[in-house]
Amino acid sequence: EPEAHLHPQATRSLAKKINQIQGQKIVSTHSPYFVQEVPLSQLRLFKRMDQGTVVRFIRRSYGVGIGGNAGLEQFCAARAGQYKYFMSQNRLILSGKMTEDERRGLLQLFVAQPDEQNKINELFQQAKYYISDDELLKLEAYVSRFRGDIMFSKIWLLCEGQSEYILLRYFSELAGKPFDQGGVSVIDYQNNGDPEAFMVLAKTFDIPWFMTCDNDSAGIGFLQKAKILCDSKPKLFLRPLPKGFIDLEQYLYSSFATQYLHILSDEARCQSSRAREWTLAKTDTMRLKLSSTGEYTITEGNNRYSDHSPEFPEKAGEIIISRLRSDKVYYAQKLALHLQSQNTTANDVPSFYKKIIDDISKMAEVL
Repeated sequence: EPEAHLHPQATRSLAKKINQIQGQKIVSTHSPYFVQEVPLSQLRLFKRMDQGTVVRFIRRSYGVGIGGNAGLEQFCAARAGQYKYFMSQNRLILSGKMTEDERRGLLQLFVAQPDEQNKINELFQQAKYYISDDELLKLEAYVSRFRGDIMFSKIWLLCEGQSEYILLRYFSELAGKPFDQGGVSVIDYQNNGDPEAFMVLAKTFDIPWFMTCDNDSAGIGFLQKAKILCDSKPKLFLRPLPKGFIDLEQYLYSSFATQYLHILSDEARCQSSRAREWTLAKTDTMRLKLSSTGEYTITEGNNRYSDHSPEFPEKAGEIIISRLRSDKVYYAQKLALHLQSQNTTANDVPSFYKKIIDDISKMAEVL
């Protein structure tokens, strides 16, 4: 561990210098600053398992031993950049993912040979976790930007955006099960590449992962990709928002309606402390206002609803949720700060996120 005595900048510099040395280098490290400067394809992750120590790394090709025939040689020749067959070793090598059409084509070459067909299916399953050069480039950028600490995690929690990243980490602390203490890394996948790439990377390095997402079209798309790569118990590891909630802001408002009113009120008063009335939020057709006496009202055309009106909760929700969506990260930060100032407890963590935190923490304890 040659970087053990160095500060972060020197550690990164040392990693770059070592990378420039010609020849093979073997370096052991526990430093995320060192790891962030090393190409992912050069990392070897050692893990202690029941059967002994295993080494995980990103594979650039997959192979199976299989008997050859003229059809297989023609198949590989037509796809020379991806498939190679070594007749002397009876070995088929695949560099990339195998499509379903290619799998069926290969199976047809070994009709009435179940053992060989099983090997083709095995190769198909292995290649599902191939990481393309483009995916690898995006992952390199993420690992570099976040110091490589995700490579030292017990579990990954994949979330859609920065708002989820902020609040999930805060809720874990509020619940008394801080993710950092449990070895859990929260990864904002939407702004750092495709979630599929992180799932494949997690599989490659044998790191368990959970995923949470919205119920909008993007979230449904993420779920469909995840189900393909989720080997077992998808209901345990894939956690979309509860039914009836489209996105994070809608779900959070259902749990913190009063808190958001206070946040918007404080924000408006700070911007204009001497006003007699403040507009807290608005849509194209409605305005939510606060009077100097502390009363909330909503105006919609010629209609006016007080905070005692039966229509007020639904209409206020529509206005406030629209405001939250306009600056998601900012209002996620504001919510966390407001909750901290109110001395909230674990009982205030929304049930959906509390369940995720509990399940991840239990898994982390046994890893």
